[in-house]
Amino acid sequence: MSFGYQVLGFGSGGGLGPFVATGGTETTYGSYTVHSFTASGNFTITSGEADIDVLIVGAGGAGGFAHSGGGGAGGLIEMPAQTVGIATYAIVIGAGGSSGYAGADDTTGFGQTCSGGGHGGPHTVAAGAGGCGGGGAGGLNGSPAPGGATDQTAVQAPWSGTAYGTAGGDGLRSPACHGGGGGGGAGGIGSGAGSCSAAGPGGSGRQNLYQTGVNQYYAAGGGGGAWYGSAGGGGTGGGGAGTVGNASSTAPAGTSYGSGGGGNGGQSRAGGNGYQGITVIRYLTP
Repeated sequence: MSFGYQVLGFGSGGGLGPFVATGGTETTYGSYTVHSFTASGNFTITSGEADIDVLIVGAGGAGGFAHSGGGGAGGLIEMPAQTVGIATYAIVIGAGGSSGYAGADDTTGFGQTCSGGGHGGPHTVAAGAGGCGGGGAGGLNGSPAPGGATDQTAVQAPWSGTAYGTAGGDGLRSPACHGGGGGGGAGGIGSGAGSCSAAGPGGSGRQNLYQTGVNQYYAAGGGGGAWYGSAGGGGTGGGGAGTVGNASSTAPAGTSYGSGGGGNGGQSRAGGNGYQGITVIRYLTP
């Protein structure tokens, strides 16, 4: 069956003529045509019917700003081999989180919502929950629990595919330890702080090849910050690393689509920003 709304009177048997679609940035490789959306827009099919592969990634959350956890990754959904006909699909691309309490924005399309990642927790504020990556907890005595993955658990009917979600890691909760947990990634949970002098690394991202034909990472978690010792590394595939003490005014940002920023280990220092979301659609070139 075809998904979306039909126009021009054509039913699920397919429109007249070859498959023709517009929207986003169009590229090709091998046998595939690809539409990549890094800004909001419409994917419009004006003719024909085809199977498409879809990747949707929510924006990454920011790291916290004081002895804090890393930012969680945005939600990630893969929907291979979806049959579509003449229709228009609105695509909304989420913006990455910035240092503070606010989480990142959702990416939506094809009836799905890929939630933005949760923000990392400073030492006095709870970490945020996110659709894929919960933010890591802060590292001061009595710090709250890390953020969990919330609604990134299933693909909404009538579409099919797989959604990915993990939680952030715990900060260390004893006086003067100040170690933040890592933010969750699409490929793995954020790790808790290992000791008074070792913050937790971010969870790994997930690889996907729809955009270029070569696997690349999306949606990695940010590393936790530490007051002294070692900060948590960014999750494999683009999570921002945490920082130690007051050495950095701003922690490193996420560097791949949907990845979280690093937590800052210093006092009143800024966490790293999360990276924006993306939607990728590919199909066999007619």
